[in-house]
Amino acid sequence: MKERNRGYRRAQRARIKDKRIRGNYHGFKGYLPGGEVGLLINTPKSCSCFMCCNRRKVEGNSLFEKSADEAMKYELKHIE
Repeated sequence: MKERNRGYRRAQRARIKDKRIRGNYHGFKGYLPGGEVGLLINTPKSCSCFMCCNRRKVEGNSLFEKSADEAMKYELKHIE
């Protein structure tokens, strides 16, 4: 597989920077301080509130995991 060189990485970082800042990515458009620009490039989620984070953190396990837990509890309860 071909190695990615420094120029490629810099171009990708510039592309992501343009997408996140000029594309109205976080609900604002225009000037951002330098530290916030770097934060937006490296971490696409601007916060960890219940609307932005992974739903499993807020709601608990997924439906499949809940059903698997219930099945395991049932099996443990009815072991003879």
